[in-house]
Amino acid sequence: MYFDTTHSGEYHCALMSNQAFPARINPRKWAEKGSSWTGELPLSQFTRLTGALQDSEGQVKASVEFGVDEERIRYMKCDLSASVKMTCQRCLTPVELTVETSCSLGIVWHEEAAENLPSHYDPMIVSEETAEILPVLEDELIISLPIVPVHEDCTVQTEFSDPDEPILDDRPASNPFDVLAQLKLKK
Repeated sequence: MYFDTTHSGEYHCALMSNQAFPARINPRKWAEKGSSWTGELPLSQFTRLTGALQDSEGQVKASVEFGVDEERIRYMKCDLSASVKMTCQRCLTPVELTVETSCSLGIVWHEEAAENLPSHYDPMIVSEETAEILPVLEDELIISLPIVPVHEDCTVQTEFSDPDEPILDDRPASNPFDVLAQLKLKK
């Protein structure tokens, strides 16, 4: 960690981007200190997310900032982006998509406090001293995935025969009413 002095003389604590994102943090303390983290996280760390993908290759670019706003509400803001591979629902081949999302979460102790948050914050209920933040980031990425991933322009194969070869059928065409005609003749 390093400390940065602003012009007002306040100290802000930030994790440098070459450090790994910690497994558990105290979000309230991070907010009080104005902590932030910027870096890349392996896509393979997000197992629920990669379950919807074709592979777990790649990185998630993340910028996470904690702070306290003018209403004394502790918050966490994040910007996330990743390049992911999903299955195109038109042609069933891999499609590479860029997933980007931002969130503003108000850090609260319980649901009652969550109901009182301003509308520009989604609630982040932290009932214990420490919390895992990676699952929160993963949730944000999951809800930003497209419901129906498709290529911008993909050609869907609708015919599976050789287009130059004429389709020949040597069987005589049958009339579905022939059976009824035969029943009528038997009477």
